[in-house]
Amino acid sequence: MRIQTIRDKSNSLDLRYGVSENADTASRFLVFANGRSEWLEKYEAFPNDLRVSSDTAFLIFDHRGQGGSGGARAWIDHYDTYAGDMASIINKATAGKPYNLVCHSMGSLISLIGIMQGLIKPRCLVLSSPLLGLPNHQMPVSAAYYTSRLMTQISLGHVNSGAGRYWRPPFEKNVLTHSHERYQIIQHSPFPVPSPTFEWIKASYEATQFAQQDLNQAKLTMPILVLCGTEERVVDPEAIQRWVASANQHAKGGVDFHWIQDGLHELLYESRPIYEPVLTLIRTWFDKKGYPL
Repeated sequence: MRIQTIRDKSNSLDLRYGVSENADTASRFLVFANGRSEWLEKYEAFPNDLRVSSDTAFLIFDHRGQGGSGGARAWIDHYDTYAGDMASIINKATAGKPYNLVCHSMGSLISLIGIMQGLIKPRCLVLSSPLLGLPNHQMPVSAAYYTSRLMTQISLGHVNSGAGRYWRPPFEKNVLTHSHERYQIIQHSPFPVPSPTFEWIKASYEATQFAQQDLNQAKLTMPILVLCGTEERVVDPEAIQRWVASANQHAKGGVDFHWIQDGLHELLYESRPIYEPVLTLIRTWFDKKGYPL
């Protein structure tokens, strides 16, 4: 994989991305948008696991504030900023070639915002464990939002909230993956990210509300596949189901939803008995929609 950087629109920081070696000769791309606190090397094996063709190039990138990209860790002012970064990277790396988009967690929400605003135009969209609702673990979501909005208004938006803490529990109690090996990789990330800042929580809540609006869902014209593990405990699975039900009424490309039996949050970084069927499901779905990988 070739690692490159691009300056953001404000020319204030570098955004890091990686493209496969066949990027110049391939006729199409598979783009991967990862989640909060992730880094691009984590998914380097994904295109091989998915068995993409030699005519498909792979593009993956680090969102600002994580991985090797610049920016304040665990902070964002608005998801428009994330979406603008994503569009800049895709436009440069793909050079106008068609692409399919696979997203995980926060990357799913960013991608939806980008599509709804007309910034990116994938042929097909896969949303894995999408962040479509914040969890209610420590306090009700509405209370977390109003607290975060208040903290931002008094210039404390950059303070880490303590939610989704940086430290990870023992493997037996983790909520991410059933793979011990992959959990160790997550725990020993070369790019550790602290808990979300209050402004990140505020921006994430507002982005989920934007994605739930009927008029915005009507702008989704491509086929969409949504995956959620039956053991999901990081994002709100009920919010995912509500979004799917609403989008199926308004999105023009149709939405397919699948529960992944026993799956935790990291469906694309799960143990092999869960991961392999997910890969098969994604490959089959792309073929069915007429956009083979």
